[in-house]
Amino acid sequence: MSTKRARRAERLRAAELEEHRLATTTPRDLRDDVYYRGVGHRRLQVARVPSLVPAICFEVRGEPLLAASPLAETAALPERLRLYRSTGTKPGSRLVVGYDEFEVPDGLLLGFFARIARVPIFAVPEVPLYCVADAVHLELAVGCGLGDLRVEWVEGCAPTAWTELEQIAKEMLATFETLSPIG
Repeated sequence: MSTKRARRAERLRAAELEEHRLATTTPRDLRDDVYYRGVGHRRLQVARVPSLVPAICFEVRGEPLLAASPLAETAALPERLRLYRSTGTKPGSRLVVGYDEFEVPDGLLLGFFARIARVPIFAVPEVPLYCVADAVHLELAVGCGLGDLRVEWVEGCAPTAWTELEQIAKEMLATFETLSPIG
């Protein structure tokens, strides 16, 4: 390899490392997507945002789905899905930082995708009346190409149509919190 090519490759690698450093160390709203070379596309996100402790956010990432509907058939999902975690910067805030990758048992992420795919999502559900002074917000988002299908509710107060989604989201959070980060 020529010296000129080697220098160019070195500069590109340095730029990629800086892109990765900025993406993983800069606080961002949990709804903002993260991008750096090799991270893949956000396919699924689940977050818990309590009032009194920092938020926790997990994202499942992979390559673009080929099916017309992103969850129409789990067979259309990429083979290599990866799980990442970000944590809140302070209690009650939607700002998160970090992007730790986690080891995930085979089939776990596809299983959650399959369960979510079977839940009908009503865009305008009947919302119960409630009043809370101190709450835990849950969010679940499914990546749909250039956008997300995102639902958010107060834990324990989900619209009846979203009860199953709340159960899956809570199970995902509990399961993911037991996993170990890579490295």
